[in-house]
Amino acid sequence: MSTHDFRDQYLQFLIKDWTDDTFSRQIDADPKSALAEVGVHIPDNVSVQIVRHVAGEVNPYEGDSNEAALDVQAALFAQGLQTGKVQIHLPAAPAADSEELSEADLTEVAAGEVPCCCCCC
Repeated sequence: MSTHDFRDQYLQFLIKDWTDDTFSRQIDADPKSALAEVGVHIPDNVSVQIVRHVAGEVNPYEGDSNEAALDVQAALFAQGLQTGKVQIHLPAAPAADSEELSEADLTEVAAGEVPCCCCCC
């Protein structure tokens, strides 16, 4: 899978997590099947750890480009495939004022809110 493909699928995963409570519960119960629904297939010998972040948590990439933030998650994914433990970070859903956010708005917010743990590559 290319980095570009993973990034697109990861953004779909975030948006679906933020907008679909049933899917969000599926992520917690069976992350591999949830990832497969957006086209990310994890080999049987690789485990998946979901790291949920809460609203207001400091974004270490604030001020960096959205591309850089997505690249970090893509690098963590690639590293996890090699080590046997994939880590997927899920930032809290963006707070919306009184208006609905479009899918494009959610994608833009998702791209800038990808946190990373201190143990990344």
